Amino acid sequence: MKKVLLSAVLIVLATAKFASAQTLDDITFYTEEYPPYNFTENGRLTGIATEILEIAFKKHNTKKGVNDIILADWDVGYQAVLKGPNAAIYTMTKTDARTPLFKWAGPIAPNTLDVFARKDRNFSVGSENDLKRLRIAVVLNDVGHVKARELGVPEENFIARQTVQENFADLEAGRADVWIYGRGTGYYLMRKAGIVDKYEDVLNLLRSAFFVGFSLDVDDKIVEDIQEVIDEVKIDGTLDRIMAKYLN
Repeated sequence: MKKVLLSAVLIVLATAKFASAQTLDDITFYTEEYPPYNFTENGRLTGIATEILEIAFKKHNTKKGVNDIILADWDVGYQAVLKGPNAAIYTMTKTDARTPLFKWAGPIAPNTLDVFARKDRNFSVGSENDLKRLRIAVVLNDVGHVKARELGVPEENFIARQTVQENFADLEAGRADVWIYGRGTGYYLMRKAGIVDKYEDVLNLLRSAFFVGFSLDVDDKIVEDIQEVIDEVKIDGTLDRIMAKYLN
């Protein structure tokens, strides 16, 4: 009788564990406007990293599609994934400070973080230490904000906004001296805003890469599933074809 009861308990526990196992369908994905990796075009979310996630969704037979990814200001998604549960965000630059806060799949592509300044204002930014005397436009909790904090820039130096467009407004109005952002996307967005000829990158702060970041409660198997797809698209040439579509 005891053996029968023990077997029944084990079956119930195994069933409960199976029923509670996370799948990709349980994960809420967040992203921001960050071309060419994740952005909207003709009302649809697209981009290099978005296409990789689409491949992952299809491979693992999820109910998810691009329309299920939440497009939000960076800090909204960042805080949701930082707090959890069951959340992910892309594309996120991996830094020493961020590494223990999330689980990671990647890298998808390299990223270079630079300081941009107006050409006509002749700011002397020869070293990271020079940032401590400047007013710095950043997107709130973007990697530029995070990295400059790591370098010891006082919080009162930052003009932290929710969007790049607000950063541009601060730069153009003279409220900010410099802007810290990813180099490639920074130039892309300045060209789109019609201000690219006014600015130049004057200092590199970080060479890292873009990843998908997961809240710490997400099952390792899900992170591994996304990692597997990222590895596969690199090996079979799919990533090169996707990148060529957006970068050429």
